[in-house]
Amino acid sequence: ADIRKLRSFFRLKPYTGPYKFALIDDAHSMTLEAANALLKMLEEPPGLSVMVLVSSMPGLLPATIVSRCEQVRFSEVNEQEAGAYLSDKKLNKEDKEFLIKLAGGRIGLMNRILESDGMADAHKAVDELRKLFNSGIFEKMDYAKKGHEKGDYQPRVNYWLNWVSAHLQNSPKNEKIVKELLVLSNLVSQPQYNHRLALENLLRRLD
Repeated sequence: ADIRKLRSFFRLKPYTGPYKFALIDDAHSMTLEAANALLKMLEEPPGLSVMVLVSSMPGLLPATIVSRCEQVRFSEVNEQEAGAYLSDKKLNKEDKEFLIKLAGGRIGLMNRILESDGMADAHKAVDELRKLFNSGIFEKMDYAKKGHEKGDYQPRVNYWLNWVSAHLQNSPKNEKIVKELLVLSNLVSQPQYNHRLALENLLRRLD
């Protein structure tokens, strides 16, 4: 639906200036249907249009999309630079290493976690995810039920996504899990979907 709105937007003439700009943040979160609709626009771009796709995980974008874009890379800070940035924060060594890994070199994400006092929640979410990998189906369904009843699952899902994304190179199956977490993150951000069912479906596939 958003891509269809974007198509309508580009049909209009620029209000001021020579071009119309569209920024698609977290482009890797697009559904397959949205990506296919966008691909048609990239193949035959509207006149006087500029589209900017922003992604911290460009490897998850369809190759057909990437091949039709000019890539501009803004490198994340390395672990040494991230450690220097956190040097004046009141964090122990374990928390610093955990935050650097979770944020994947993104200073903005580190700031958001620290400013919201989210360290404890982030640790808890990652610990729970590790346990879920080795849990049986009953424990996973019970976890989904209780998490849904508490209503605190959305930030937890995002922590899972960031953590598994930071370990993409550790296992071939992590890319599949990241893609499923992206779908789950998108579903639980919209009220019209059955969030408990979405959580259950994701947890069933964890192994």
